[in-house]
Amino acid sequence: MRNVDKISSNIDWITVGFYSLFVLLGWFNIFAVVYDPEAEATQSMFDFSMNAGKQLMWICTAVVLIIMILVIDFKFYSTFAYVIYGLVILLLIITTLIATEVNGSRSWLDVGFTRIQPAEFAKFATALALAKYMSPVNVKFERFETKLVSAFILALPCVFILLQNETGSTLVFSAFILVLYREGLSGVILLIGVMSALLLVLTLIYDKFIIVYVIGGLAFIVILYLIQAATNSTKKRLLWRNIFVVTIVGGICCGVVFGVDFFVNKVLQEHQRNRVMVLIDQELDPKGVG
Repeated sequence: MRNVDKISSNIDWITVGFYSLFVLLGWFNIFAVVYDPEAEATQSMFDFSMNAGKQLMWICTAVVLIIMILVIDFKFYSTFAYVIYGLVILLLIITTLIATEVNGSRSWLDVGFTRIQPAEFAKFATALALAKYMSPVNVKFERFETKLVSAFILALPCVFILLQNETGSTLVFSAFILVLYREGLSGVILLIGVMSALLLVLTLIYDKFIIVYVIGGLAFIVILYLIQAATNSTKKRLLWRNIFVVTIVGGICCGVVFGVDFFVNKVLQEHQRNRVMVLIDQELDPKGVG
């Protein structure tokens, strides 16, 4: 256990204050959504039969977990990181096999008094395992085997979460790219991810062939610039390599554009597709006119 005085002195209380404020605002909003001023029975935020009461229960649970995490020595997490990761993977496998379908997803386990979603536990378990693997000084992310093992640690829970048809939780794991970028992952990977997200949104709004024509035009302009800039022998030797890279990147972008239909119709769940369409309609017609 850690010293309480040492813990309190290292806490960013401003962040804690903002966090607490946002949690309370969220709780109030949940109660406001379900509150019925015309109801005969008295409604209370502390009624556990209402959504606000259930949310309060999880808020209290979160506070207890936060305190436990703070007071437990960090060596515990380092020692049991792989154990926790393995147990969560096992839980994901069990969920995939026995969970009942809820809103098109088979990711919830009924434990009697409540339901849990192991995909949520997989997020912090993956972070622990990845941190444990990359923490030794002799582990260099520049090595191919380090990248391979890191990719395996990230991909394993994603596979089982996808099998549960829980696409939204799987997409959250893409945020680990930012962590790996900090450790030395090529910025090209991060750029491809950002471009893919941008192309996905543009393809949903505009005709995909128009976007492909734009990509082709931009690639052609870049290639012309490279040819013009290759004035000396050194640059000429690199010219074909650069043209090859531009061609590959353009091909990947076109592949993303033509793959959007598959992603939306086959990967996303129905409620996620509907939500995407609503957001696009709001973007195109923010006033709801037309």
